[in-house]
Amino acid sequence: MEDQTTAFYAILALAFAMAIALGAVVYFVFFRRSHNTGAIAGNPAAAVVCISGPSKGKQARFKNGVVSIGRSPSAAIVLTESLVSMNHAEVRYRQGRYTLEDQNSGNGVWVQGRRVHQEPISAGEVFMIGANTFQLVMPGQKVGIVPPPPASSPEALARGSGYIDIENYKLGMLVAEGGQVNVYRAQSRIDNTTVVIKYMNSVDPGPQGDYMRQKFEQQLLIGASIRHPHCVRIVGGNAKHNPPYIIEEFLPGGTLAERMRAGRMSNGEVTRLIGQTCDALQYLHNRKIVHRDLSPNNIMFGADGGLRVIDFGIAHIGGAATRTSAGMIIGKAKYMSLEQALGAPVLPQSDIYALGCIAYEMLTGRPPFEGEGMDVLTKHLQVIPKPVNEIVPGVPEPINRAIQRALEKEPGARFATAEDMARAFGYTEPFHKGEVSRTGPASIKPSLFDLGASEIKLTVVNNGRVLTIKESPAILTRDMVNPTDAAMSRQHAQLDFHENLWWVSEVTGKRSSNGIYLNTIRVTDDQGSFLSPGDEIRLGETLIKVEGL
Repeated sequence: MEDQTTAFYAILALAFAMAIALGAVVYFVFFRRSHNTGAIAGNPAAAVVCISGPSKGKQARFKNGVVSIGRSPSAAIVLTESLVSMNHAEVRYRQGRYTLEDQNSGNGVWVQGRRVHQEPISAGEVFMIGANTFQLVMPGQKVGIVPPPPASSPEALARGSGYIDIENYKLGMLVAEGGQVNVYRAQSRIDNTTVVIKYMNSVDPGPQGDYMRQKFEQQLLIGASIRHPHCVRIVGGNAKHNPPYIIEEFLPGGTLAERMRAGRMSNGEVTRLIGQTCDALQYLHNRKIVHRDLSPNNIMFGADGGLRVIDFGIAHIGGAATRTSAGMIIGKAKYMSLEQALGAPVLPQSDIYALGCIAYEMLTGRPPFEGEGMDVLTKHLQVIPKPVNEIVPGVPEPINRAIQRALEKEPGARFATAEDMARAFGYTEPFHKGEVSRTGPASIKPSLFDLGASEIKLTVVNNGRVLTIKESPAILTRDMVNPTDAAMSRQHAQLDFHENLWWVSEVTGKRSSNGIYLNTIRVTDDQGSFLSPGDEIRLGETLIKVEGL
């Protein structure tokens, strides 16, 4: 009996073991094989192939369901061009579908002339990364050659003639790439002058993308109207283009950051450069423009050796740090004022603080606060920097005091104006008044610059009221616009005429209950949003059309 029992349990154990083994086989064959993205259902030899461009011929099959592409040595397909990010893109296989995914690259991934972020692709479909065209190829499928993408994408570089045309300019080499903007050198086909063209890297579809385009156009219009010897000159641009771009004068003298790498500067040189920067800032501040992103990388030099402030109102879009072509992140936090760190509205004194940080670094070879990220911001909030002349003996006391005042924590304790700061540094040259361009570049809605009289006409769609606003600022009240709309605040919105444009914003010192919407996008910027004929403003449940300017 005991032998029978032993035999029974032995058979039972063997059956159990066989069931486990059979289950493992079933799992591997049916479950793992259908879900393991490395073994593509029926197509284990499917591959991503570079069919044209500098890396033509490179290819890779799927490993663990992924083909990675980039400059990283660990990528399945390694590209070496400067247009390509370290981890640029991946082609993935999931549950029977192939997906092309941008990995937050600088120059993007393009399909049929449009930038994509996560795009389903099918067998034989092609896409572009940098100057290379790739194809998803199945076993037995013939590899095809496709024409270059439309000239609207910078990635068309190095194909054909090596140039693309934009506004009578031929686009040349990439000179810098960043989290938000890539910069190319270009040459005019008309007079051979050299410019730079800055492309916005990506604009997401939907309301967020619409908002970004609106802000880009707003700042493009402002920048194009600026005429000052110490501000970069904008000569063209288009916020509606894909991708949006801006054309600026070419500044061959490099950046202040590059000059600072050579070591600390002389007292006289610091006074001259701080004075010229203050000259530009005073002009901007007089026109209610706060730079918000002043740093040594946003101060450059022209062929004449003169200083230029660049990126006024452009670089702060998206709040991204600048990335050089070498991949180095420049931490803007090093020059950020206390109020910016707290998320409070910025003031002209915010630019003065940033310039104080720059002056400190010019004289000592290091910024007043060092570190990374939040560590630097915390120091801006809490730490008093060591006086400059304690680090570098010989700095004149007036300059030392000027830097300390510029770096005061409270904006009201800093210099009242940029000109006051320049004079405290000992700068004696007269300031330039500059001018306002009434026409702007031909490609940038010239009618918006030449408004003439400061008058705006509005029609209230709900009740047919026509409002003609001639004074600035003007408050749009519930009684004035639509007394029956309980969703409107009693003082809901403010209209201002400045920069030769009409702007709509929240009432100074107040916030409406239900917000202000311009063309379905909520107005959140403290400066507001500029208005064009045909725009629609929604206050509460009331719709207002901008009829004319």
